Amino acid sequence: MVTQLAGYAGSYWWSVRSSDRESFASFYSPPSAFTIPISLHLVSLRIIRYQYYREAELLVRWVGNVKRSAVHARAFWGRRVVWSGETTGYGLIGEVSTEVFWPRTRRVPRGTRLRLRVTVNSGKTAVTRSVRFLAP
Repeated sequence: MVTQLAGYAGSYWWSVRSSDRESFASFYSPPSAFTIPISLHLVSLRIIRYQYYREAELLVRWVGNVKRSAVHARAFWGRRVVWSGETTGYGLIGEVSTEVFWPRTRRVPRGTRLRLRVTVNSGKTAVTRSVRFLAP
């Protein structure tokens, strides 16, 4: 029987308690080790352009079974990095976490096509998504 466990990624052990109804004695099974693997998923990337202020708001929504992860974002103009940001995201099991960035791309002419690459990683597990957007 396979069950879905809602728990943070890591190593755990499991022990089963049984009891005798007549003698009220309790018995425990030997501990059995198991591991919950890391699971990360980028739910959405949303870019809101504020052309008057020449700024953009970047909303990164992600979900995972880790307590803490690193969220990296970079904007590329060709191969050149014109903006980068990084933050530590804190997640809860079953909850979508949101990280907010304010990329400033004032060195880039308005309307230039940029490529945004966002990576969420924890330990050796990482998920990456790239999108194109216009510089504000």
